[in-house]
Amino acid sequence: MRWTPRDCEQPPESDGYDVVNYSPNEVADAVFYARHPELKGRKIRPGETNLAREWSAIQNRLPEFICYNP
Repeated sequence: MRWTPRDCEQPPESDGYDVVNYSPNEVADAVFYARHPELKGRKIRPGETNLAREWSAIQNRLPEFICYNP
């Protein structure tokens, strides 16, 4: 993951930088697994509701203006 100057339209509240070429899910995964290295990238299991809630909370906090170029 890299931070780079934004090439897309920026809302006034942005800081001028954003994640590019990564989907919001990939960004949420990167933050989540950085917080939980013990999981070693494995998927959240059905019974791990606290972890699932934490991942969802991370994704929900991502700015709506992430530039993603699929």
